[in-house]
Amino acid sequence: GGQSTLSWNTTAGTFLDGKIPFTVIPEAILEVMEAHPPAPVQALEDVLQADTWARDRARQALSRRAATRVGF
Repeated sequence: GGQSTLSWNTTAGTFLDGKIPFTVIPEAILEVMEAHPPAPVQALEDVLQADTWARDRARQALSRRAATRVGF
């Protein structure tokens, strides 16, 4: 995993901003990891695309979870 690192960066930042409880971090990372099919990295563009995809997917996962945990 590279996507787990990218997901961690996004989820940890959201936690540190006080927007989600700590327990949401592994849930969101797992969702991102399960949704991304493995693919070979042949160029920098592959890494940049995976970065963008993982961060976007993590933000979506966090948005859904934050909406269900108002006032945690």
